[in-house]
Amino acid sequence: MPKRKEKQAAEAKPKRRPVRNGLKKIGHYTIPPYFRNSYRELKLVTWPGWKLSRQLTVAVIIFAVVFAVLIGLVDWGLDHAFKTLFLK
Repeated sequence: MPKRKEKQAAEAKPKRRPVRNGLKKIGHYTIPPYFRNSYRELKLVTWPGWKLSRQLTVAVIIFAVVFAVLIGLVDWGLDHAFKTLFLK
């Protein structure tokens, strides 16, 4: 019988809704759908580890430096060519 009384007592207590549900509803109306959907997508992303992140960062930096040097050389070459051809 004691279990039955505990069960009845537990059922008699009113269920309280957590405050979090109310905040979700407020956020649903105040935050634009783009940001809500972006946040959901970011939670699904599998992020790379630190080692891979460092390797990719170094690769991007090396590529940027090489590309900047190449663009600088082309700019210098074209500048030099136009100055010698048109400003003689």
